[in-house]
Amino acid sequence: RGKAEALGVEIVSPVKGKGSKITETLAEFTMNGENEITSCPAGCTPERTRSHDDWHFAFFSKRTCRGCSRKKACPTKPGQRGHSLRYDDKAVHVARRRAYEESPEFRDRYRFRAGIEGTMSQLDRLTGIKNLRVRGMSAVSCAAYLKAAGINIIRAAAYRNRETEGKPTPIGTFSSLSCAVKERLQRVMAAIRCWGSLQWSNMQFVAFFAA
Repeated sequence: RGKAEALGVEIVSPVKGKGSKITETLAEFTMNGENEITSCPAGCTPERTRSHDDWHFAFFSKRTCRGCSRKKACPTKPGQRGHSLRYDDKAVHVARRRAYEESPEFRDRYRFRAGIEGTMSQLDRLTGIKNLRVRGMSAVSCAAYLKAAGINIIRAAAYRNRETEGKPTPIGTFSSLSCAVKERLQRVMAAIRCWGSLQWSNMQFVAFFAA
C-alpha cells in the first residue's frame, strides 16, 4: 500500500485477515494527532498515557472502569491497579480502515471491484483461461484476447435476451453458446499458428536461395 501511495495509486480493498479485539474497537477511541488516546468510547479520560516510537500505552484506573457498560467489548487488559491498553500506529491504521469499510461510501466504491472480480471468475469458468494450451507471449496474448471476446459475446447475448424476454436468463442456458465460442477460438488459434509456421518456412526458403 505504501508503494502504491508513492506512485499516486489508491487501493480500494478490504483489510486482509480477521480482525482482533483491538483493531475492531480501537477506532472508537478518541485520539490526538500523535495517536495518543484522550478518551475511551464511554467518554472516560485515561489516568496517564505514554508513547515510544510508534508504540503507545494508556492506563485507566479501576475507579474509572468500574461499572462501565462497555466492559465486555473493551480491548483494555485488567490489572491490579486498573486497565491498560498497549497498541501501535499500525493497529490504529488498521482499525480506522476497518471502520471505514463499514461505511456506505466504501461499499459504494467497492461494488465496482466486486463486479470486476465476478467478470474474472466468469472468464475462468467459461473459457478456461488459466489452462491455455499454447506457449509464448504472442500466442498467449492472442488466446487471452479471443477468450475475452467470447465473454463479451456471451454477455451481449444475455443482455439481448433480457431485453426481449423481460426477465433475467440464467448463465447456464449459454453453455452451448460458450462451447461454440470456445471451439471457434480454437480453430482461429490453430489457423494463426499454421499461418505463422508457413511464413517462417517461406522466410527460410527465400534466405536459402538468396545466399
